[in-house]
Amino acid sequence: MEYQGEKQEADLERSLFRVVYVLKRALDDWGEEHIKTLNNPHLQATFMPFFMNIGLRGASNSDLAAMFRISKQGASRIVKGLEASGLVRAEKSDKDGRSFMLYLTEDGQRFYKKQLDIINDLKKDYIRLMGSKNYENTIDQLLKMIEYHNG
Repeated sequence: MEYQGEKQEADLERSLFRVVYVLKRALDDWGEEHIKTLNNPHLQATFMPFFMNIGLRGASNSDLAAMFRISKQGASRIVKGLEASGLVRAEKSDKDGRSFMLYLTEDGQRFYKKQLDIINDLKKDYIRLMGSKNYENTIDQLLKMIEYHNG
């Protein structure tokens, strides 16, 4: 049997699991350095994706749970932390009295806009690195992979 060690080593460099893990770590490190949490003890860095997806339009707890593929209870714990930070407020939904809509407070809106600028700077760096078309294609392909796992 022919030795294929070099090919296997090259394949390991391109292993999807390795690439995703290393990218996640790199983004976590980048976030620690760039995303400011206002030294707010209630605002954990892990809440940021949820906070940013509430955005200026608002979102329900169910929306967040579905978006991030977590339980409604898990989303509720994160929402409580966001509310405690003073950046998010909850209002009873007009459509469903059992549901709450989440909105950014005035402080939350200011904070959101600052964070969005920082995140957009990273996106611009990626586009300079790989080109706009390659960046958009990469995002499209990652979304297809996520959709595959969502069944």
